[in-house]
Amino acid sequence: MKIDLGLAAMILNPMVCACLIGGILLKLDVFVLIAIGVVGYGTWGVLHAINYKHQRDLLEQAAREK
Repeated sequence: MKIDLGLAAMILNPMVCACLIGGILLKLDVFVLIAIGVVGYGTWGVLHAINYKHQRDLLEQAAREK
């Protein structure tokens, strides 16, 4: 089973934003919202970086094959 990291990163970013906005509207504890933001956006950043590196490696490999 292959996971598309680009798609996961695209879905995770608005999902974290929606969780944070929902938490603000529901008046959740500020520290909980900070933890959600740090973990969510940290995970998004890692997925985005891995996907960028993977795409760059694929482009370099395709250029070498030509």
